[in-house]
Amino acid sequence: MSVHHFKSLLFRSAKIQEEIEKEHQSRWPNWMRLLKLKKLRLAIKDRIERLAYRSSSGKRGATKTKARPQHTNNNHWQNA
Repeated sequence: MSVHHFKSLLFRSAKIQEEIEKEHQSRWPNWMRLLKLKKLRLAIKDRIERLAYRSSSGKRGATKTKARPQHTNNNHWQNA
């Protein structure tokens, strides 16, 4: 992932957020437009997160599952 691509996605997300706020402040907000803008912004946000995750894992296209926390005492509710 290039820094330029990452910055351009952040910029697009910020511009869409401005449009959402502008639409909210209008006298009669267009709810369909708001819905489309919000979905678009979330899609961009998801793409940014995927790209950041891929670059931090060191493998392109690799998907990694989150490790579950290790519990030392699985019966903690019985000790009370």
